[in-house]
Amino acid sequence: MKLRAKKIIALFLAVISACCLFSCKGRANIIRNESESQQESIDTQKTQLNVGFYYAGLGKEWIQEAKTLFEERYAETSFEEGKKGVQVVLNLDKSGLNGSNLLTTISAKSDQVFFVENSDLNAFVSQGLVAEITDVVKSKASDSETMTIEQKLDDNSMEYYNMGGKYYGLPYYEDFMSINYNIDLFNSKLYYFAEGKTTEGFDFNNDDLSTLFIQSANDVKSYGPDGKKDTRDDGLPATYSDFRALLMWISLNGDIPMMWCGSYLTYLIDFMNSVWADFEGVDNFNLNYIMDGQASDLINVDKNGNVSYLDPVAIAGNTGYMLQKQEGKYRALQFAKMCVESSDYYYQDSFSSSLTHIDAQRRFVKGGTGNYENIAMLIDGNWWEVEATEQFDQDPNASNSKLKRNFGSMPIPKAYTEKIGEPSTLYSVNKSMCFINANASKDLLPVAKEFLKFCQSDEVIAIFCRSTNMMRPLKYTLSEETLAQMSTYGKQMYAIHNDENIKIVNDFCKSDATVKNTTLLNAKTWGWANNKGQDNPFVVFKNNPNMTASEYFNSLYDLYVGSWGAKWIS
Repeated sequence: MKLRAKKIIALFLAVISACCLFSCKGRANIIRNESESQQESIDTQKTQLNVGFYYAGLGKEWIQEAKTLFEERYAETSFEEGKKGVQVVLNLDKSGLNGSNLLTTISAKSDQVFFVENSDLNAFVSQGLVAEITDVVKSKASDSETMTIEQKLDDNSMEYYNMGGKYYGLPYYEDFMSINYNIDLFNSKLYYFAEGKTTEGFDFNNDDLSTLFIQSANDVKSYGPDGKKDTRDDGLPATYSDFRALLMWISLNGDIPMMWCGSYLTYLIDFMNSVWADFEGVDNFNLNYIMDGQASDLINVDKNGNVSYLDPVAIAGNTGYMLQKQEGKYRALQFAKMCVESSDYYYQDSFSSSLTHIDAQRRFVKGGTGNYENIAMLIDGNWWEVEATEQFDQDPNASNSKLKRNFGSMPIPKAYTEKIGEPSTLYSVNKSMCFINANASKDLLPVAKEFLKFCQSDEVIAIFCRSTNMMRPLKYTLSEETLAQMSTYGKQMYAIHNDENIKIVNDFCKSDATVKNTTLLNAKTWGWANNKGQDNPFVVFKNNPNMTASEYFNSLYDLYVGSWGAKWIS
């Protein structure tokens, strides 16, 4: 009886102790994520570094591996008196580390380092919420590297993150909206344009579509939109007209040309920004978020679609509304209307809120198996493949593993033949970045800086790329060993990252004037909102088949021309 009583008392004390672990010490003692039950006991002999990590499509594998390496690297280092070593405690969260939510709560958070999305660094800096990290940026991420972190930044990042010679944040990952295509399907069905074939002058009502495409795998493919031979876009549509022919040809062959997720139709707005940016190029697109320069490609379009060019216009705050007449917007609207002009061009539920991004990715990956129809192309962010990890076989040797399947990112076709060969411009969507909390204590600021610096090292960048098949927006070279562990899609991301003829732009407000007007210049509204209360061209053209691209285009300007002066903050 005494032995049994002791066991009951011991069990009771264990339960009380476990409760105290959660209720008394709080959630800071675990890897904090509502959807997971993982726990990490605190080692009071080590310094704890709390890292807020935006936990979504990219997963957590790379940050967990970086955490382990950092802890090993600094196992004998003392950052606090009486302690040795570091314990990185990960806060895996999503909504709490997103944009305005974090802006209002960061000062109360115990996390010292953050990796976030949808955040405007200017807002955090102006409110004194993030620590200055100039010393980190001007140093090398590791002793073995030749460049400082600052030297790793590209021009677009330098323009945003360099604030008068001081730094408060760094870019996190390289993202853009893309036409992703199933290379395996394209190869098996020969969905490539043949050498010398073009739709210029092609009669879609009477000419034979099959004559445009290769007839065997050994046929020579056409030049793609880059206008060059033997590059990754060979055989892919070079112009909007070519893309229409591809949609028709895929449909005639019994496959579904395109799909996108209906639950996040804002993806289509982001995609429209990509098409717009690709036409405009870096300087013209950035003019929308600098508002200081000369606009040289403004147009008028009459109701019949006839285009006339305006004289160049000097753009400053008071004339910014004129940018609604950029030709790239009209061409992007033509592309959107073309994509939905026939229901044969897209998956039937693409506009349904019940079709989630996961559903779309599953159908894309599993197309042609079981009851899944072949889907040739998926409009999604370049993070789609890591987000769809569960749709692949986890055995790397299996036929449906990432390493065995072949997917690619299709360059956006050019609006017309004269644009073929111009550099490509991709639009970055997620405003991801990393920085340090301004409330980091004097003892923890040094270790926070060391961890942030460590995560910019070539070693950790390789871990990130291998884990996600995505890129970091920094300068680096991946080893053949790392590339061998990446998918075909990941290798394409690396090729895009290193292609001097491909630039990535974003909608960060970059000048003092535009920083004051971030609400007005929000990409979701500044891009496609019109005076009819509409803002998603794909949806509008699908629901209003008689609406023309010129009508939508003119409605963009009409929204701003009369009210710009009242909206613009000088």
